[in-house]
Amino acid sequence: MKWKVWQGLFHVFILFDMPEADLAIKEIGDFFKG
Repeated sequence: MKWKVWQGLFHVFILFDMPEADLAIKEIGDFFKG
């Protein structure tokens, strides 16, 4: 597991349609897949 800090983004950026959110969601999925 690793800690990732997304610089320059607001707290709930993952809820919005933006490229950074797509990448973050993919990384979350990869984490749970193991």
